[in-house]
Amino acid sequence: MWGPMKFVYALIAALAARIIWVMFFAAPYLSQDDLDRLGRECARWISEEYADGRATTVGGHWTKRQRHVFEILASRSGGESQDIVLCVVDVEARQMMKPSMFDMHNWR
Repeated sequence: MWGPMKFVYALIAALAARIIWVMFFAAPYLSQDDLDRLGRECARWISEEYADGRATTVGGHWTKRQRHVFEILASRSGGESQDIVLCVVDVEARQMMKPSMFDMHNWR
């Protein structure tokens, strides 16, 4: 008697857990074009505010804590190496931030 019902209850519990995870932990869905645009905006902002106008590119993207995190690569003055700067975007609050050196581990 409990055999088929256990399966149904497990399925309902898994579905409920997935819904809760999406509601509270997943970053808002963005299309690839939107992500590319956000990455370019982050790179421009980092270049202007933190990299003295040096060339910047987007090195990577991931989500963490309902935020989109972009790894921005800023060319050093010699041009041979690059600095890595994180740019965290909260789409719902319409905010961009650069984590401090002490806070970067929370966003990796």
